[in-house]
Amino acid sequence: MGKPSREEIINYLKNHERYFTLHPWNKSQSYARNVKIYRWVPKEFLSRAYEMLEVREPFLDIEIEFKSFAERYDWKYQMWFNGRSNGYIVLGQGGMRKIDYKTQCDTCGRLTYYEEGQKCEVDGCNGNLKKLLKPYYQIYTKPGLGLDMDMDFENWDYQSLLNRYTLVMDFDKTVESCKDIFLCYCKNFNVVEEEIMVPRKVKVLKPVEGKTIPTTSSLSA
Repeated sequence: MGKPSREEIINYLKNHERYFTLHPWNKSQSYARNVKIYRWVPKEFLSRAYEMLEVREPFLDIEIEFKSFAERYDWKYQMWFNGRSNGYIVLGQGGMRKIDYKTQCDTCGRLTYYEEGQKCEVDGCNGNLKKLLKPYYQIYTKPGLGLDMDMDFENWDYQSLLNRYTLVMDFDKTVESCKDIFLCYCKNFNVVEEEIMVPRKVKVLKPVEGKTIPTTSSLSA
């Protein structure tokens, strides 16, 4: 299959669905896909799909797809859910910046700017600061930034158009992969309720070391 024509690319980009990257009042929009489940999940799985929204497992796998997409573009372009009920996936922007940490605690993992060989200053931690063996990078997003808003693609050269086309096509394919993941869960799992024991901290009495526990009669004397 050959490369798309200039006209095909422009029509694809101009007619692509768009949505807000943050809030409607922010007005920033980008390429997006409506993924409200009633629009695409088959009717026989629809009730199960609504229940599936209440568990974490499908979305953990979807986050892996989001991460893989972002890594392909060094986090310059990212994907996330948006909308009142997270009914849209939008193509957003961000990046990755180097943070000049020098050391990391060998016990609690805290990153610091201090020199190696010092004690960790986190309360209750007895660890030591060790030199970082590789640079630390922080990932960030720019949720209030739009992409190609009111863009006149007619002034773009073909290679720039093709690059944008490839990006948005990749975004669309990734959205479809995410939908496939969610539907696979709907087809193969039921959402059920189970009672679980949740540990909690309570106050109890502990004898003072070296003290004899008094009897009930001596306490009331």
